[in-house]
Amino acid sequence: MSLTPLSVLMISSRADYGGGPEHVFRLMESLSSRVKLFAAIPEDIPYYERICTLIGRDRVLIIPHRRFSLKYFYKLILFILKKNIIIVHSHGKGAGVYSRPAAFFTLSHCIHSFHGVHTDKYSRFGAYLYAAYERVLSLMTRHFITTGDGERREALKARLAPARKITLIHNGVAVPKVKANFPSAGVFNIVTITRFDEAKNPALIVPVLTALKNNHPDHKVKLIVVGDGPGREEIEADISLAGLRAMAEFTGVTDNVPDVYLRSFCYLSTSKMEGLPLSVLEALSFGLPCVVTDVPGNNDLIKPGINGFLYGLNEPSQAARDIIRLMTDDNLWHIYSRNAAEMIEQHFSTEQMSDKVLTLYKKTAGSAP
Repeated sequence: MSLTPLSVLMISSRADYGGGPEHVFRLMESLSSRVKLFAAIPEDIPYYERICTLIGRDRVLIIPHRRFSLKYFYKLILFILKKNIIIVHSHGKGAGVYSRPAAFFTLSHCIHSFHGVHTDKYSRFGAYLYAAYERVLSLMTRHFITTGDGERREALKARLAPARKITLIHNGVAVPKVKANFPSAGVFNIVTITRFDEAKNPALIVPVLTALKNNHPDHKVKLIVVGDGPGREEIEADISLAGLRAMAEFTGVTDNVPDVYLRSFCYLSTSKMEGLPLSVLEALSFGLPCVVTDVPGNNDLIKPGINGFLYGLNEPSQAARDIIRLMTDDNLWHIYSRNAAEMIEQHFSTEQMSDKVLTLYKKTAGSAP
């Protein structure tokens, strides 16, 4: 039996700050000693340099950020052939445009991770075209990975891939040694991580904070907003106009996200759509109960009565009531916190994720083309 490690190319059309690039990096980091890794990614901050440091600059091909280019598609084909790559693993829709045809022309095996099935953001005709495009590319795809039950259901509902090709592998996170604590000084920090785009729905922050102020004005509450994007200034302005500036702290992009989790007591999600949200997994790993929108991905992780609360996209007052309940019942907070941390340790560690992905790689490489 050959001891030569599998050669695997990771493709992502993003390498900037965000859950998708972070997922790719963590997967590569965990697999780096077991497979021969290559990457095709944009020259974005911070993950381009991190991935180059991890696997070597000679194993990294630069592609455009969220843009298809025939020039770089040709370069990708040459790269796959030159490096004798066996498995091409694409992450997200943009990467999937490159990966499936490239694998077809180079006779390599393509595995595609959806990282969210976002058919709802298209018009009816747009959703039809997207589904048709995915069905064609599915013919060139050996396996698909979905990160949650909700994402798998959405992919099957839209008929993006046949069920026999879909493998469910949950996202994984590093399990922290230190957990968050219930506030002892009466200051209740809530954390949310957002991209300030339509999918993350940050406009919902304003009515949630308004409801918190109106329903429980006696407690000192602050929402720590981590992330950046073109819509940030508008949200900050809306918060100021609503007289809520003292209740919000905008950190921008930061490398100190663990510190933010540790000084918070719960996590808030306002998302309209998710795959299996990395930020929610991280928050749970630190023992933070989560108050999240009732959408696929979020509701795969948060179970009311166990580790947090779900609320409707049109129910910001319910989110505020759930946060207040955690603020005023430290016994409930401790139960949810313990359950959150235990769930991650038992089912969502990086090691468990990478072991399952490696098993799929070996299965794919060992099967007939």
